[in-house]
Amino acid sequence: MIRPIVLYGADVLTKPTKPVTHISDAEIQLVKDMVETMYKAPGVGLAANQVGVGKRIMVTDPSAGEKRNQLITIINPEIVVREGEQTEDEGCLSIPGFSAVVLRPAKVILDSTSTAKKLPLKRKTCWRAPFVTRWIISTECSFWTI
Repeated sequence: MIRPIVLYGADVLTKPTKPVTHISDAEIQLVKDMVETMYKAPGVGLAANQVGVGKRIMVTDPSAGEKRNQLITIINPEIVVREGEQTEDEGCLSIPGFSAVVLRPAKVILDSTSTAKKLPLKRKTCWRAPFVTRWIISTECSFWTI
């Protein structure tokens, strides 16, 4: 189901999101809805609070749906290591028509949980750091900073 994208200034975007403690069918459906919403927008990433849900969940696909194997879903993301720097021109589905050049890490190492129903902690090195960090900061109710 495509969900409406919440626009900048909405209350849900001003509060830090809550960690997911249990992955139920509702969270699995939320992730599916977020992916469908992101591709329809079209966009390359979406945080749960951008569809009105204050949970620490994000999806990103730098190919914008052209290569679905690049889709990443991350629950409870935390950056534990940042390396290097690079700049990117970024937009935001919650701020239509606006973009800015921002400085992001070139590589990050994340702690996160799995979409499996258990919640095992996973540590992953992410080479797509700009895409991932952009939506992690959205879950922290911040725009264009890291």
